[in-house]
Amino acid sequence: MRSIRLSSGILVVAAASLVPLHMVAAEDATDGSVYLGIENDVFAGTDNHYTSGVHGEYTSAPGETPPLLTPIRRAIAPLLDDTAEWRMILGAGQAIFVPPDIRIAAPAADQRPYAGWLYAHVGLAAEQERRLDIFRARLGVLGPSSLAELVQKRLHRQIGSPRPEGWETQIGAQPTVDLYYQHIHRFGGRFDIGGARFKAEFLPHVRMEAGNVDTYGALGFSLRVGQNYAEDFGPAARRRGASGGGVATPESGFGWSVFASVEGRAIAHAGLIEGPLFSESREAEPERLTGDVGVGLSLSYGPAELSYTHVIESKEYAAQRRTGALGHHQFGALNLRVSF
Repeated sequence: MRSIRLSSGILVVAAASLVPLHMVAAEDATDGSVYLGIENDVFAGTDNHYTSGVHGEYTSAPGETPPLLTPIRRAIAPLLDDTAEWRMILGAGQAIFVPPDIRIAAPAADQRPYAGWLYAHVGLAAEQERRLDIFRARLGVLGPSSLAELVQKRLHRQIGSPRPEGWETQIGAQPTVDLYYQHIHRFGGRFDIGGARFKAEFLPHVRMEAGNVDTYGALGFSLRVGQNYAEDFGPAARRRGASGGGVATPESGFGWSVFASVEGRAIAHAGLIEGPLFSESREAEPERLTGDVGVGLSLSYGPAELSYTHVIESKEYAAQRRTGALGHHQFGALNLRVSF
């Protein structure tokens, strides 16, 4: 019961923070949005490593910053152009990680441990014509309070999947805090083929995160081509751990795009593998250089967009095999965004 109260508290704080954001959005006719992402390795036919994630995010229309965040905006503003439009971002989510074989009650010490993470975040998005900068702070909990064990066991029971047997060994309860920065630049334009109008874009990005769960730096890029899709910042804003998927100006009518993305990461600390900072270290040894590739499709109609991305991740810890069930991990990400 205490775990449920702690977990619910995070979501209550997130919901309460919506009040000033809603007031900001109401003052401006420009689009705000709601964004929901579901990630699961069932799309790839596996059940291990990063096995499930769900996250939601509210992005306000451009407007004034709530008083609580005004000092942060003032500190950041000199680094950006005067034309930047500021948006508020508020989100919450859950991520579930498991060992290679969930049927084993006592996973090997050098394998990825069971881990659940429940979190909420608040941030600022500074949008310019071809540039997006995200600044975010996130609070969360690891361990039983994340409700990951409850969610996975109930879901597996409903769909007839094997029961996960090792949650008693999960990473212990601990509060989490991290700071995050993301920059995306957008290059490209429109062109005609056979009388049809297309759009193609190249979007390089950089991401950095520092906290007691994850500390890393990442570089990558995305490519996409399509027709009449929203003016947003592509797959980089929708990848695992990122923010900004709701920053968009939708087009009227039907639109579509296909895209591909690549990212490499330098890992200083991987708390979901080796245990969080200031806690007992685990024997699993994380890889210090990791990466992923993703390909996907998006379909939109007016203010609504639905996209799917299939992601292949490199191995994330030393004992993870390169081939077979323990090899490079795959999962799918289904995302829905509605602007208003």
